[in-house]
Amino acid sequence: MLPVQGRLKSTQSANSWHVWKLAEKEYCPCGLSGQPLSGPDIGGFAGNATPKLFGRWMGVGAMFPFCRGHSEMDTIDHEPWSFGEECEEVCRLALKRRYRLLPHIYTLFYLAHTRGIPVAAPTFFADPKDPLLRTNENSFMLGPLLVYASTLPDQGADQLAHTLPKGIWLSFDFDDSHPDLPAFYLQGGSIIPFGPPYQHVGEANLTDDLSLLVALDEHGKYLAAIQNHLKMHLNFQRAELIKDSFHVVLQVHVRANEAHLEVRFSGSNLQVIDTLQWWLRVGVLMVAARGKAKGVLFEDNGDGYEYTKGGYLLTTYVAELESSVVNVRVSKTEGAWERPRRRLHVQLLLGKGAVVDAWGTDGEVLQIVMPSEEEMSNLVSESKKKYKTRMENVKHIPNLEKVSGDKGVELSKTPVVLKNGEWALKVVPWIGGRIISMEHLPSGTQWLHSRVDVNGYEEYSGTEYRSAGCTEEYTVINRDLEQAGEAESLRLEGDIGGGLAFERQIYIREDNPKVFQIESSIVARKVGAGSGGFSRLVCLRVHPTFTLLHPTESFISFFSVDGSKQEIWPDSSEQLYEGDRRPNGEWMLVDKCLGFSLVNRFNVSKVYKCLIHWGTGTVNLELWSEERPVSRQSPLRISHEYEVRRIS
Repeated sequence: MLPVQGRLKSTQSANSWHVWKLAEKEYCPCGLSGQPLSGPDIGGFAGNATPKLFGRWMGVGAMFPFCRGHSEMDTIDHEPWSFGEECEEVCRLALKRRYRLLPHIYTLFYLAHTRGIPVAAPTFFADPKDPLLRTNENSFMLGPLLVYASTLPDQGADQLAHTLPKGIWLSFDFDDSHPDLPAFYLQGGSIIPFGPPYQHVGEANLTDDLSLLVALDEHGKYLAAIQNHLKMHLNFQRAELIKDSFHVVLQVHVRANEAHLEVRFSGSNLQVIDTLQWWLRVGVLMVAARGKAKGVLFEDNGDGYEYTKGGYLLTTYVAELESSVVNVRVSKTEGAWERPRRRLHVQLLLGKGAVVDAWGTDGEVLQIVMPSEEEMSNLVSESKKKYKTRMENVKHIPNLEKVSGDKGVELSKTPVVLKNGEWALKVVPWIGGRIISMEHLPSGTQWLHSRVDVNGYEEYSGTEYRSAGCTEEYTVINRDLEQAGEAESLRLEGDIGGGLAFERQIYIREDNPKVFQIESSIVARKVGAGSGGFSRLVCLRVHPTFTLLHPTESFISFFSVDGSKQEIWPDSSEQLYEGDRRPNGEWMLVDKCLGFSLVNRFNVSKVYKCLIHWGTGTVNLELWSEERPVSRQSPLRISHEYEVRRIS
């Protein structure tokens, strides 16, 4: 069977926590668009990853349909063992998880091929009516399996407050929980298959043990059962009830991954109240166990052809609770294959980490006796203790920004941070004086697409792409200038050869903290006498690369010098505006989904050309000065500013 229509991967992903955070947003919707085999380059394609970033990325990337580590030339080694033993262990656990879940993932590809159901989908796919899930950027779905990860370098998945869809979601692991690995939840009413932790699929055999994870859904009969238990037990307390005029009201709530019962009562007999609370605890345990579950397993020989001739086995498994026994059985089969003779291992999830294991033969009914209240309490207690012990003993990946090896040396330097009002900027003077981070604090939006040594905010000294000025080392001339009206300021200077220098000042004004300004100049310092005091031809070219958080909902808007209104969308080709077609001192990147626009204002008398270039999930809004020689008396200058504006 050929389970996909195409393959999509990223060749543009950079090594940063911001880009990794975007990976889930970028690739999960691909399944909704008919491209189920998709995934980012694990660790990021461009630049050098850090140990923690690579380990976290592998933990999530191992769960994506398309799983591959990949990086560009001239970067440090990006194998798991290149980042230390702690990162290597996390990567080993992540890949082991993938191999255990391959039966489930392969089945999801069958469903994608036959029904158009995505392999990986955004979390809101579980409940499209819940608006909170549409803003969740830490999780995604693999069928009924919810993968929840942390994209914050200083917080593991165990420290996050997990936002789950409505209904029952039971947590589980393979005795491999780790702060740098994502957490797993299985939706109530679901069964998913998993297998042994193979080193490679060539080790697999159809007669190997088959395992099923079962999470029962909620069921409406538990309330009557609890009420009957209460009635029977309280008959022994009839005299006390009459004396105290006791009244009981039970309410049932299902939220997150647990079912809860609430009791309201009147009366003062403490013995009766204790009795009610005891039965309430019993009721909660009964709720966790009530219900049904269903799931499928697709099997073929993996070559993609025999499927078309019926050479496969599609099995539907169901689990049903009757009294205190869960029956797991085959309800339906499809395909010409005979069922292999193999053992069946079922893990019944009970909530709060408690699991009941049972063994049988695949194809036969397997019965699981539900645990008593005391047994349930012990299972939960043991699970919590095991989880706590494991988390206390794991080796955490060190939070290092420096990577060993010459190619990672730029990460050992610390960017200069400007933070005031609504902006937080990061500048790296040692590589082109570039701005690598431009975060708008009120909206939490990172506008720049960048890594340390390329993209972000760059400036060139010529019309050629990446001409002198974007890679030279700049000197910090002054920091935090104490001038009137300035709260945060940075002044840089870089030698670009031929007696020329770049001067750049970046500042956030105290009297208007919504705006930050950049003033740039190309100045002549030591121009030879034979040139008449003038330099070579130069052009000050401002080249910022902005991230399109929502590419289909983003566009460029401005009024031209001639008064005409322009809206430029990503499907347009590269656009160059000169003369009266230039923006009249202001243009903006509008994100309709985000509800904000990034406004760029400039002195139109100093800007001779404006260029828009659309990339993959990016856009450049370039300002060009005139192209001419400069002297000490006639530098090239561009002054401009940025502000985020809410759109109506």
